[in-house]
Amino acid sequence: MFSRTACLARAQVVNLVSNDVRRFDESGFWAFLWAGPLELVIVMALLIQLLGPAAALSGVATLLLLMPVQVGAQG
Repeated sequence: MFSRTACLARAQVVNLVSNDVRRFDESGFWAFLWAGPLELVIVMALLIQLLGPAAALSGVATLLLLMPVQVGAQG
């Protein structure tokens, strides 16, 4: 009796944790919609200052061109 109750309690904890993680993953994505472009602008300004416009733009262009590859690799 005790082992069945412990197993059921463990299953409930796993279920609660997985639901919380799913909610956390879903809510965390929306912050990147405004933070991503802001970070890109800041990084571009720093790279242009440090490396020059040609190197900075080619690096960011490569990053942006490889984004679909990363999305495709995730499934």
